[in-house]
Amino acid sequence: MFKINSNSSVNPPGDTTEITTFIENYLNEINIPYEKYESADKMFNLVASNGNTEGKELVYCGHTDVVPVGDLAKWDFDHFQGK
Repeated sequence: MFKINSNSSVNPPGDTTEITTFIENYLNEINIPYEKYESADKMFNLVASNGNTEGKELVYCGHTDVVPVGDLAKWDFDHFQGK
C-alpha cells in the first residue's frame, strides 16, 4: 500500500504530486482509465470515467490540496484524520 505524507498537499506551496500519484496508483489498481493535466507547476487534475455511457451521470469534483492547519494547539484531534 502506498502511504502518503499527510502534509504533502498543503497549499501553499501547493504541490499535489504525492497525492496525485496515490490516486493514480489506485485508479490503475482498479483498471479505471484517466487523463492527467498539470494546471500549474506541481498542481494536477485527474479526469476519469467509469461505467456505461447510457442513463444518468454523476460527476464528482474534488480537490487534493488542503489549507494550512494553523496552530496545532487549537486542534482536539489529528487534523488530517477527517473526524
